[in-house]
Amino acid sequence: MNFKIKNYFGEEIALYFVYLGLYTKWLIPASILGTITFVYQMAQGSYDSRGAILFYSVCMIFWGTFFL
Repeated sequence: MNFKIKNYFGEEIALYFVYLGLYTKWLIPASILGTITFVYQMAQGSYDSRGAILFYSVCMIFWGTFFL
């Protein structure tokens, strides 16, 4: 599929689509963790669960670092 995009649009556009695919795959674990954090906060009955927010924030710092 990427060869078809490369042949039709060129290498720059093909690399953009490859990057979008990679970024989407990397967002899946982050979205799952965010959903778990949200459900945990709802189970606690508060949006202001500092432990969950801190844990999620630290995980997103590492996620961003590893992605880059």
